[in-house]
Amino acid sequence: AYLAVFRKLKERMGFSFLRSAITGGAALGPDTFKFFHALGINLKQIYGQTEISGISCIHRQDDVDFTSVGKPIEGTEIKILEDGEIISRSDAVFAGYYKDQKATDETLKDGWLYSGDAGYFDENGKLVVLDRKKDIMHLNDGTMFSPQFLENKIKFSPYVKEAVTFGNNRDFIAMIINIDMDIVSKWAEENKISYTTYTDLSSKNEVYELIAKEVAEVNRQLKDNMKIKRF
Repeated sequence: AYLAVFRKLKERMGFSFLRSAITGGAALGPDTFKFFHALGINLKQIYGQTEISGISCIHRQDDVDFTSVGKPIEGTEIKILEDGEIISRSDAVFAGYYKDQKATDETLKDGWLYSGDAGYFDENGKLVVLDRKKDIMHLNDGTMFSPQFLENKIKFSPYVKEAVTFGNNRDFIAMIINIDMDIVSKWAEENKISYTTYTDLSSKNEVYELIAKEVAEVNRQLKDNMKIKRF
């Protein structure tokens, strides 16, 4: 398959001599990672910010995890505060903002760089970045979650067009999911499922089971208290 398809595609994209690549900023979906890895490109995710000279976490060469940004680089220490904020410390942390002591005092405290991002370490010690701290919500038991983080994950599914997450000050996380009519209707036709309208199609048991599998795949990547319990 690689020789017949992927090598030609890689050549057409101008990646013939590319062996490794790094992405930062907003997280990519697992399908994007799988695509580049299928091409033979070891795409890795990084996490950091300008104030720490760019990088504080990265995937190792043979340890690429599509759901995290990897582990801290050598010489960098990262902690998660009680409110979920990610803070870091290393010799690469900046000295402060130029002529802005107030911003410096808010960002740099006792040598620790306050990122304004929220996240957690998974069971393998890899950092998972959820969202900006100001956009984080909490369940009644104090569990923090990011609506955008969850919505983006479910929207990686080709069958899902939009999603809205609920759970702030509630006992569990729930989600309203809007199916993609074009794609799900084709799936229904291929599986000989008759329907008349969008409402009719979305209420079919078969469609519910289809979306349930997508939700289960998202939940597989989440901690138990962050899973989508109802949709």
